[in-house]
Amino acid sequence: MSNDLITEDLPPMSRLAMEYAARASALAKEIALQEKKKADLTQLVLSEINDFFAGISQPGAPEAAEEMQAALMARVESVMRDHQ
Repeated sequence: MSNDLITEDLPPMSRLAMEYAARASALAKEIALQEKKKADLTQLVLSEINDFFAGISQPGAPEAAEEMQAALMARVESVMRDHQ
């Protein structure tokens, strides 16, 4: 059943209210989707940080603070780039 069939007998203010309700529903769905994407990205970044520190004492791991920072930033930037 078309939305037009439902609203064609309604007064103009009721049709307007239905349109606003539909827009609000669409916006709420978009916000929920964006929040899920944000949560997913947060989990990916935290996982990457955990993986980085798990390997910190392994052979070949960076030892100087500057090297550690550069290696960690490269991993996080890679996740951010892949998640766009």
